[in-house]
Amino acid sequence: RDYEDVLSGVDWCIEQGLADPDRIGVLGGSYGGYLVNWAIGHTDRFRAAISMFGIFHLQTDFSGSRLSRWEHDYTGAFYWEDPEIYRRLSPGSYLENINTPTLIIHGDDDDNTSINNSRELYKALLHRGVPTRFVHYPREGHGIQEPGHRLDELRRCLAWMDSYMRRDDSSGAPFRVGDRLIDAGGRLELMVVSAEAALFIGDKDSWGEEYHEDDGGHGSGGQGSVLLEVVMTIHDLDPRAPEESLTLYISSIRLIDRDGTSHVPLGVPMDVPGGKVLVQGEEMRIVQHPDRDTGVLAFALRVVFRLPLRGDGILRVADFPVVAVHWSESKDEDGSPDDG
Repeated sequence: RDYEDVLSGVDWCIEQGLADPDRIGVLGGSYGGYLVNWAIGHTDRFRAAISMFGIFHLQTDFSGSRLSRWEHDYTGAFYWEDPEIYRRLSPGSYLENINTPTLIIHGDDDDNTSINNSRELYKALLHRGVPTRFVHYPREGHGIQEPGHRLDELRRCLAWMDSYMRRDDSSGAPFRVGDRLIDAGGRLELMVVSAEAALFIGDKDSWGEEYHEDDGGHGSGGQGSVLLEVVMTIHDLDPRAPEESLTLYISSIRLIDRDGTSHVPLGVPMDVPGGKVLVQGEEMRIVQHPDRDTGVLAFALRVVFRLPLRGDGILRVADFPVVAVHWSESKDEDGSPDDG
C-alpha cells in the first residue's frame, strides 16, 4: 500500500502540472530506502533513483540488525516460519525488473539497517549492467551525520539527479558516467562505468584507506595527487563483420581537467593477491577479437590517471563524445576514495 500511495502522489503531481512525467526521480532513506528499492523493481517510470540505507532483503536485514524484531512485526512471522512472505516482500526478489540508474548510500557502522542490504543491491545492479554507484561513509550509522559527509552526500545526490534529469542530448552538454555513447562512425557503443580513486600497491602518493578530516581530507598519502581508475565498456553495434578485430591505443584516451591540462593514462591496473598494481609501458594498446561462438565484439577496459586530489574534467576516448567526470575523497564500495 505504501508503494501504491507513493505512485498515487506522483500521479497527482503530474495532474497538477507540478511534475514532468518524463523527468521523475525517486529518493528515500531507511524505510524510504526500502520503498525506493521496491519501486524500481516494479516500475521503470523513474529516470533515476537514490537508495539510502534501505532494506533489500528482509532476511539479510533481520540477521544483521540490532532491531531484528522489526521484520517479525512487519511480516507477522520469522523467516523460518514463513519464508515465502519474506521473499515476496523483499525488493531483491524483483531484481530482474530493475533498470533504473541507482545511487546507493549507506553508513559503515549502521546497526539498524545492515549495510549488507546495500552491498547486495550494488553488486546485483553492477553485474546486470544497470548504472549504479555505492558510496559508504566511515563512522556513520543509520543516517549520515558528520558535517563533511553530509555535504558530500548532498552534493552527490544533486549531481546524480542532475545527470539524469537535466542533461539534454541536444544541448551540447557532455555525457555523464553511466550514459551510452555512439562513436562518430555509428558502429561502436561506449559506456564509462565508473571513474573512481583507487589504491595501488607501492604507490606513496595516492590516498590512504581512511578519510581524514583533520588534514583537510588528504588521507594518509597526503602528496596532493590521486590515482583515478576509469572503467569503461565498448561493444560493436554491427555484428555483420565478425572477422574484424578492434585495436584501441591507450594514448587515444585523454582526461582534460578544469584548468585545461590534458592527462594521458599512466597505464592499466592489474589485480594481484593483496591489491592492485599499475602496469605501464610504451605504445600500450587493447586488441579485441569478436567472440568465436557469437561473433559479438564486446569488452571492458580500465585505465589509470594521476590527478589532483579532487576536481572535475572531461574524458575523451578516441572518436566518442566527451564524458564529464569528477572525483573526491569519500569511499567507494571497495573502501577506496570514490568519484562524484
